[in-house]
Amino acid sequence: MKHSLFRMIMAITCFAITQISFANSIIDYKFAKTDINESVEIRAGSVGAIKIPVTALAEAKIASVDGVVVIFRNGSHFSLSTIRDDQVGFKGVDMRNWPQYLLGIKTKGSEPAPFIEQAIKAGKATIQEQINPKTISKFETEKGIGYIAIGEKQTVIFIVDNGQSNIIAQITATKMSEKDIQTIILNGVIK
Repeated sequence: MKHSLFRMIMAITCFAITQISFANSIIDYKFAKTDINESVEIRAGSVGAIKIPVTALAEAKIASVDGVVVIFRNGSHFSLSTIRDDQVGFKGVDMRNWPQYLLGIKTKGSEPAPFIEQAIKAGKATIQEQINPKTISKFETEKGIGYIAIGEKQTVIFIVDNGQSNIIAQITATKMSEKDIQTIILNGVIK
């Protein structure tokens, strides 16, 4: 009885320590911005803007479906859309923390508890189960901060503008290599 109680306490303690360390740790994404000779700016809302090299868009198709979708000749693609406070059902809440809850970086905050719970639940269903990221990192943008969760087949990027609390941008890349994500997407948003 003593040993099973001890094991149960240790398991709970180890789980709590793992949760705390995961919730507080995020690494900086290392990527050096390069100059783009000619670019096209693709925009979705007031926050989502990417400068894409013109050469990357050769033979690509661009469509508008709840944002912007860019489909490349090899079948890889990315979408750029925005998420507003009223879309998640919490008008007036600070959306700049939404990605942190989705990605498991943060588990507590000053936002309403239902908002935090919804974001964490959505993160488990979409980020953890669908993307299953091998890395989650952050980077600086011209106007704020970006978060990136890189999975085997899909990557999600969130762009937060420090000056706009009610809206964030989400970029979802499918079947794109990390190098293509860096040169085509991140290079156009990173500081």
